[in-house]
Amino acid sequence: MPGKGFPGTGFTTLLVLDNPRGHEDNADILCNALLSTSAKGYLGRLFVDYEVLIGTGWIEGHAEIPLAFVDPKVPDLEYVNYPQLTARAADRMVVSFKNGVYKAVLQSIASARYKANKLIFDRVVFQFLQTDKNLFNYYNTTHAFRDAQSIRLDEPLFSNVSDGFGVVGAYSLDSLVHLLPEDFGYNNK
Repeated sequence: MPGKGFPGTGFTTLLVLDNPRGHEDNADILCNALLSTSAKGYLGRLFVDYEVLIGTGWIEGHAEIPLAFVDPKVPDLEYVNYPQLTARAADRMVVSFKNGVYKAVLQSIASARYKANKLIFDRVVFQFLQTDKNLFNYYNTTHAFRDAQSIRLDEPLFSNVSDGFGVVGAYSLDSLVHLLPEDFGYNNK
């Protein structure tokens, strides 16, 4: 099983997270982590957590922030790239999210989904997943063709599970939480 990772971020990223409207769309939101020596692959994801008042009760919500728009000239949340499980190539990983996509997700929640509701964005969470060799190999075999336009008809080439019982592999999941300010620009109090 991969050991503990050590996720982190920089001061500039915290400024962008707290005030996305005050920064350019192409500003980077950088999340990094020190990888475990036993990790074969990693995945870094970014989420925003919020609470919305529906009727008389507060409901918690959770949205993933994509990495970037497929085409930066067409800022449409229908055409985005999400992080993928990646092979370890160094002792540290860095994942870069774009502020324009972060703003688009916040705007979608605040204006499209819950325009007439009270809404409070609570925190941003960077999730950092590390896989061991077995899980990484199994995942890459079953997801060998990462082309959304093709259909895979063959069976996976690798399995370390015989007769349907066993453990495919192991992973560790670490999180870094950043609390958003009470006067966050997308809140609707």
